[in-house]
Amino acid sequence: MELEAKKVYFFSRQDEGFFFEWIGRIGCIKNVVGRGDAIYLDLEPNEVRG
Repeated sequence: MELEAKKVYFFSRQDEGFFFEWIGRIGCIKNVVGRGDAIYLDLEPNEVRG
């Protein structure tokens, strides 16, 4: 499963750092890749909880 975050804008390098630190703590996110104007978050479906 993949989430796409399009046109994410960071107001500072610190904002960007906090964003990636935060998503790094989410256990179901297995990989993060930036392509073009989007950030793709690869999720492990069996670990996503609702």
